[in-house]
Amino acid sequence: MVLIRRSQWLLMFATSAFVGICVLLTEVPLRRIIRQPGPASEKYCNLQWAATAMLLQALQQFNARSTGARIIILGYAFMILILINIYIAVLASQLTVNSINTNINGISDLVNKPVGIFGDAALMLRSLRTGKVSALILDAPY
Repeated sequence: MVLIRRSQWLLMFATSAFVGICVLLTEVPLRRIIRQPGPASEKYCNLQWAATAMLLQALQQFNARSTGARIIILGYAFMILILINIYIAVLASQLTVNSINTNINGISDLVNKPVGIFGDAALMLRSLRTGKVSALILDAPY
């Protein structure tokens, strides 16, 4: 069960580095970065730390003053929110599928077993619980 590949992790951390650079360039003029690289690199390190911490759901905050930097941070936070929810949904679905233990692995296992088709939900669940049917068949393309 592989949820996220190594390349996807690298891409997420590269995105946090890119966000740190974008926020730095929005907050500090390029001339000041060239003239005084020390304070700019310190600010970038702090921004990079905050971006990576946001990716990992740690308690670190961005300190942005400009509107452009705040918009970048807001967009990055929204992307992180979506990524985390997708990760949780995929994990939950894989754990659910792996935890279901069925004796039916294919159509050939349904020979001489009572099966039903999807219809009324209450009737369908009652038939499964009482053992009237062993499986339900969904006759719809997906």
